[in-house]
Amino acid sequence: MVFWAVFLLGFWYMRRSSFYRRFAIHRAWPRWSVQREILGLGIPMSISYALEATSFTAVTLLAARLGTTVMGGHQVVANLAALCFMLPLSLSVATATLTAQAIGADDPRRARATALTGMRIAALVAAVTALLVWTLRGGIVRLYSRDPAVVATALTLIPFLAAFHLFDALQVVASFVLRAYKLAIAPTVIHATALWGLAWSAGTSSPSAGSGDLRGESRGCG
Repeated sequence: MVFWAVFLLGFWYMRRSSFYRRFAIHRAWPRWSVQREILGLGIPMSISYALEATSFTAVTLLAARLGTTVMGGHQVVANLAALCFMLPLSLSVATATLTAQAIGADDPRRARATALTGMRIAALVAAVTALLVWTLRGGIVRLYSRDPAVVATALTLIPFLAAFHLFDALQVVASFVLRAYKLAIAPTVIHATALWGLAWSAGTSSPSAGSGDLRGESRGCG
């Protein structure tokens, strides 16, 4: 429902905005040469998103085997990690858009400068975010739950969130910049190797995976 609402509002805005009228957007039969190019970028990107979503879902299922307390702590930190990720994700979209514009304008120097600036901003924002989460971790976790056991479990996982957030921010900006250069397969292969290769292997093979300690899974997903 949310995505349909976003689509309809976006379509309505496009039809009403004076900015888009100059492009003379109208109905036409698909141009298959263009469609192939779009699919060449879109399919690897969608696979990359699917790999990320399914890997975190799989780790949640692993956490469920460790009991409700561990599951609760994991969900608190997973939700907090997703919330923190929204900032670098937004920056990555903006960076990729401006980088692609520079590439389309045949200005490789500006494209490179834009990409590097986006990564620097993302690194700065991620560092500040990680510092705030670490400093305010007690109060943040207690906003999610008042259960002392869940809070204690979540607090043991916060250091992993603070540690990997900077690298998570850099990788998402780098991935989007590569897509701006129409290099969509490389990020997908990297995500597959990291999420379902290294992370899953580390999470499932850790001795703590079956001992009621979630830190093994956190090391894998981080």
